[in-house]
Amino acid sequence: MYETLLGEIMSLRIEPAGRINIDDVARDFGVSQTPIREALRRLEAEALVEKTPYVGYRASPLLNRRQFKELYDLRLLLEPFLAAEAAALMDETEIEKLESLSLSMEVTATGTPRIAMSRFARYDEAFHATIAQGAGNRLIEGILSRQHIHLHLFRLMLHGRVITEAVDEHAVLVEAIRSRSRDRAAEAMRRHLTRSRDRLEVIYDTDD
Repeated sequence: MYETLLGEIMSLRIEPAGRINIDDVARDFGVSQTPIREALRRLEAEALVEKTPYVGYRASPLLNRRQFKELYDLRLLLEPFLAAEAAALMDETEIEKLESLSLSMEVTATGTPRIAMSRFARYDEAFHATIAQGAGNRLIEGILSRQHIHLHLFRLMLHGRVITEAVDEHAVLVEAIRSRSRDRAAEAMRRHLTRSRDRLEVIYDTDD
């Protein structure tokens, strides 16, 4: 039920800030309320749904322009450093895991974008988390993981081009880490994040 509701939220079938009626969900999916409530608690912990006393649950709003900017400011400060550290410290098993995740994202990108969105977001989250873990800085890793960055950002991705370009950038990043070049890895991460920011920032320009 968690994966089902996550998919509904990530694909925007449950609209941002839209109310989630537990009775309706139970009826639509033919399940009891218990697994729905458990799933909603998990989604609340990930800041994808919000609970209001005596009212119930609703999907969280999309990131506003300021939140979006602050999130990328944080990533650009921290993640190039993590990529450089990962290039120096990751062992072969960890690099192979990165390559496997990159391949999984490439396969997922060939599917229908809205259906694949939540799955791709999970792979992307795992990809960046693996780099953070490989860098060995638990404090920074924890700061980034608590932001649930990828789950929030991928709700902004409205077309498949965003995914296919991210796949190509991930492949370059993996190769830079495998080369053991700190500078190349940091620059590959910085370029990936900058391009990701620029692709998504268009959404806010459209709203102006």
